[in-house]
Amino acid sequence: MENRICKLFGIEHPIIQAGMIWCSG
Repeated sequence: MENRICKLFGIEHPIIQAGMIWCSG
């Protein structure tokens, strides 16, 4: 579920790359 949220967040806010990095760990 977390991965899905992270992906949605990244797609909705591609500018916020930190979110994707944080999700990746």
